Amino acid sequence: MNVAQVFALSMLFHAALLMQSCVGTDVVNDPLPAVAQRGVLLPADVLMQTGQTLKFTATFHDTTGAAVANAVVAWHSSDTAIVSVSSDGLATANGVGTATVVATANGIASNSAQVRVVADPTQTKRRTTTLVPGPIAADTARGTVILEENAEGKLTLMFADDFRSQGGPQLEVFLAQSLDPKTGISLGKLQSTSGAQRYDVPAGITLSTYDYVIVYCVPFKVVFGAGMLGKS
Repeated sequence: MNVAQVFALSMLFHAALLMQSCVGTDVVNDPLPAVAQRGVLLPADVLMQTGQTLKFTATFHDTTGAAVANAVVAWHSSDTAIVSVSSDGLATANGVGTATVVATANGIASNSAQVRVVADPTQTKRRTTTLVPGPIAADTARGTVILEENAEGKLTLMFADDFRSQGGPQLEVFLAQSLDPKTGISLGKLQSTSGAQRYDVPAGITLSTYDYVIVYCVPFKVVFGAGMLGKS
């Protein structure tokens, strides 16, 4: 074997070593990063009270089903006035209603969680009265009445189970500033002459706007029953 042949073999040997080194480096040291393909959000359905907080968790998986480590998760609420979610998944119930929470990573959305928020009963305020008969003895309305304000400021007038009244034409329920219905507003026709019933109070009226509840016969201008609301 002459010198030229020895040199050629030497070059081929070194080239083979170099190629093997490059291939090994590509395979071992440059793995493809895991990419999120599916997300799971827990819990899926939630009932909260205003003011409460709850921690959501979201796990994202790649095509093999393995969890993606260090996935950058973003949180979304369909109505932040009802539920807001911080960057670490802590949800806060801000108002009464229903909202949807979703987590995303790498453009992939998780399943959605439905969050229903109800008023905290400890935040409810109320004023109470007992209706007494009106000036005409035969036309009577009596029983317990409650004016209630929930955590959102919504007012409801509630007649208790002990409510009883004589029947009459066009009996209406009034909230008023005095025993004269003209100083207040009508909440509508009396729903029943006995038992529990509820009346929605229009927006803009506060718990202290009116002091009297009146059951009133409109066509004959007769008070069937009235009561002064106590302090809240």
